[in-house]
Amino acid sequence: MVAISSKFDNSTIPANSTSLVFATFSKLVTIMLSVVGVVVLFPVAVGPLVLVLLYRRLLQSVGPWVRPQLTKMVTARGAIFSGDAVYCRERPTINIVLESELDERMEIGRLRKIFEERIISVRKGDDDDAKEFKYPEFQQFIRPWGGYHWWEWDSSFDLSQHVKYHRIQVASESLRDEALSKFHEQLLQSGWPKNKPVWEMWLVDVDVEKGDNFTSRSTLFTKLHHSLADGFSLVSVFSNLSSKNYTSGNKPSQRKQRPLNRPLWKSILFLTTFPLRAVYEGSATLLQRVFQPPPFLAPLFPSTNRMHTACTKPIPLETIKDIKNHFGVTFTSTIHSVLAGALRDLMIFKGNPVIIPTNFPTLVPTPLAGHPEHVLRNYLGGALLNLQTGEADPIKRLGASAQEYEQMNRSTFPLLGMIGLKVAGCLPAWWVWLVGRNWLTSSYFTNFPSGKALDLDGVSVIGVKTGMGVFAGQTGLGVTAVSYLNDITISITGHGSVFSETDVKKLVTYLEQQITFLQAQISPV
Repeated sequence: MVAISSKFDNSTIPANSTSLVFATFSKLVTIMLSVVGVVVLFPVAVGPLVLVLLYRRLLQSVGPWVRPQLTKMVTARGAIFSGDAVYCRERPTINIVLESELDERMEIGRLRKIFEERIISVRKGDDDDAKEFKYPEFQQFIRPWGGYHWWEWDSSFDLSQHVKYHRIQVASESLRDEALSKFHEQLLQSGWPKNKPVWEMWLVDVDVEKGDNFTSRSTLFTKLHHSLADGFSLVSVFSNLSSKNYTSGNKPSQRKQRPLNRPLWKSILFLTTFPLRAVYEGSATLLQRVFQPPPFLAPLFPSTNRMHTACTKPIPLETIKDIKNHFGVTFTSTIHSVLAGALRDLMIFKGNPVIIPTNFPTLVPTPLAGHPEHVLRNYLGGALLNLQTGEADPIKRLGASAQEYEQMNRSTFPLLGMIGLKVAGCLPAWWVWLVGRNWLTSSYFTNFPSGKALDLDGVSVIGVKTGMGVFAGQTGLGVTAVSYLNDITISITGHGSVFSETDVKKLVTYLEQQITFLQAQISPV
């Protein structure tokens, strides 16, 4: 058993260190902010927003006619993550990298042939004469025009410039994983050529420098910009690449989104009180951030785009399920709990246990209902979640994390995120940069299942890792978890202005220790 709880004893901050007077004062200020928001700010914002939406509608109608090379707006569905707020060629911080380990070597020509036949050339519908491509964005790049970003066809598209081969030489087989991790990190923070589609795929082989030894399996890296797709869209692409029946397993289109999965009377009550609750909860969050600023915020305009990344070893899904069943919590809140414990460990490691916050503010991306199954699109909302870093005891932290997760689901934030991000995504690019700068949360955390086994014409994918760069703005930490087959892996990305390479590796180690500790409480060793 890994003894990790004892070191927290001398650094625990009381859960509620504010006095009753201050708590009452905070509520009064929150109510005042809520009144100001409803009476003053909302009416003032409606007028300009209506004009912007009319202008955007006009551009959508005349844009492709005035400039025939344009197709549609990147923000066609109004999701902020898929458009202007995250796309900036000079600051490529929103790349997604999917690392897929194959069970044998694959030739680059074979991979290009599969991708051409199953992705690039595939048309919509069953009609052989269909003109529209299923994934047109793979042959398009992003062009600014009229204050927005648009998809434009790449007239010189060449698949060989996007599906590439790379060979790495190492001194010994033991250095293979480290070399692949470095390559993953390079892709995560590298930019994009001008006027070219924002995706690429790398087939990587690792050879040993001395002797005839070589690794008998390839690794496939898929890199794309977050404006092109979200995690579920990326899974959709791989489902088409696969030569076996493959599904995303847990499609957002099959989910009932809150508040729709409440009893009818609760749904009516929620929707009726939603405007006032949204303003009140939003004001409370703003006030909390004033008195307790989020830790680990990257500078708004950092001097470097350097990012560090690390990934846990594959963790059996059964381990997480055993923990959540034993302690009576959910799968997601279990992950939130161990992440909170790991963050607490890291803050103590960095030498400032006195300023450990009671809550660690995190953005949780949430897939919108009706997510298209086979369309390249970023289709995400978001909600605010507080990780329970102030709780020293790992067992108590599990319960507190479960309560916080349920409270988040009951709050207005999930629905507000869906509505607010759609509205914000309709704004012109420079407006979005003004309102889209993050100062509410220190990190984001996303978790999704990647489906059943993937097979590329007889070559099986035996493991999957994923990573995503930190958001534009001030988010210093990104956490992504993906489950594949019987394992789940959690990857950490830290902005170089806040986190060193050692910090990121430590955080991964602490994550694994937290899970080991909880597992030991079920089956002592």
